Amino acid sequence: MFEDAHSPFLAVENGDTGYTEIDVFGTQVFVPGDADRDGDVDINDFILISNNFSKVPSSPGLDGDIVVDNIVDVRDFRLWKNSVAPAIAAAIGDFPVPEPTSLLLTVISFTAVARVRRRSS
Repeated sequence: MFEDAHSPFLAVENGDTGYTEIDVFGTQVFVPGDADRDGDVDINDFILISNNFSKVPSSPGLDGDIVVDNIVDVRDFRLWKNSVAPAIAAAIGDFPVPEPTSLLLTVISFTAVARVRRRSS
């Protein structure tokens, strides 16, 4: 067998009988938010997550379990939501994020209603 300085295999390795198998170990890396493992984050990933929500996947990391914690839950949805393009997220509905001013007005309103009810009692 020919021995090359750049070859990782030596001429006498394995008694010159050759290799029948080479195993590679590691973790396959996927796009964050890609529930169906097709290389992109799109509406199909959302459908997979919603169809399997609160279920145990057939195998960890499948059926919408993108966090790989053996359950399809809000953590998987959040990862998808944070990774998807805004136009795609808008296609399935608005994800309202209250503005600080409107949030403050809501808190003040609830406080006022609670005080009025206490005085009425």
